[in-house]
Amino acid sequence: MEVNPLVSKAFGNMRFPLILGVVLIHSNILSFLPADDAMPVFRKFMTCWRYVLNLCVPAFYFISGYLFFRSGFLNLHAYSDKLRRRWHTLAVPYLLWNLIAFLTTCVKVHPALTDYFPQYKTLFDSWQNVAVGFVDLGGTSYPYDMPLWFIRNLIIAVLISPVLSLMFKYLRWFSLVILCCMIEFLDLPWSLASTVFFFALGGCFPLLRFPVEKAASALWIWLPLFVMTSWANSAGVECFPLWISMTAGVMMLVSLSLLATKSGFKTASILDKSTFFVYASHGLYASVVPKFVLALFPPDGNSEIGFADYIISFLLLAGVSFMLYVICVRLTPALANVLCGSRT
Repeated sequence: MEVNPLVSKAFGNMRFPLILGVVLIHSNILSFLPADDAMPVFRKFMTCWRYVLNLCVPAFYFISGYLFFRSGFLNLHAYSDKLRRRWHTLAVPYLLWNLIAFLTTCVKVHPALTDYFPQYKTLFDSWQNVAVGFVDLGGTSYPYDMPLWFIRNLIIAVLISPVLSLMFKYLRWFSLVILCCMIEFLDLPWSLASTVFFFALGGCFPLLRFPVEKAASALWIWLPLFVMTSWANSAGVECFPLWISMTAGVMMLVSLSLLATKSGFKTASILDKSTFFVYASHGLYASVVPKFVLALFPPDGNSEIGFADYIISFLLLAGVSFMLYVICVRLTPALANVLCGSRT
């Protein structure tokens, strides 16, 4: 299926803003404060804001699935070719960034720092623990470089892509019903189930030759559906499955990106190229920066200070990561290219 140039540009424009959304998730200072720390206004804001931010990862899976299947149904040659390319764009940077994160973890288990990072005290009890940490660190479901769980799950989705291709070839749209049932009735981890679902959802449009821009044009449906389902879930009225709310939200984001792209919006080239580096590098200090900010400016129940700490944490995480990218590109462009999965 020939991809609409507007769709390609819109997806390109989405990448960096979505990564900033991921950084905003990891800037949440509430993760490092006691539950009885008041700040009612800030807590209420973060509860609502997370419904928007939680769309970032599913949107990335949607885009990945669309681009993966844009050339049509898979055969053996196409599958092997895609695996070869994904080795460079996914597997190699995944291993390298986790190796870097492993080395930083080695610093955290130093006796002088163990009180600050007690979760790593038993990390080196066995070589098995060390090796498993590249996939699942200490049973947390995250690898050494925490945000790279997304890449780990995406690799799994790529590996099972022939199954998805066959499903859409013979079952057509009914495949999405099967995947929805999988989410609802099988006891699968939500992160993995949602990975496969949104990867397949993005892939179904080119595979079934249905223009994604046509589906996304119904903003008048997606926006109120997302708001209504999110409000219901936040109010404890569990009448809408989570995947319905997130599907509406992802389509809403695609629709807004298409509208912005039509209006001439374009992400700056250097920001777009830095996306993967910012994503992977900020995980190395995602837990350190908010703790540092809170130590300097403890909120003590004050919502205004809570908002300030949240914004400062975000600016530090995003700013340091981007500056490291610029330095790496200037000093070692070949290394930067490998670390970014050949995306620079």
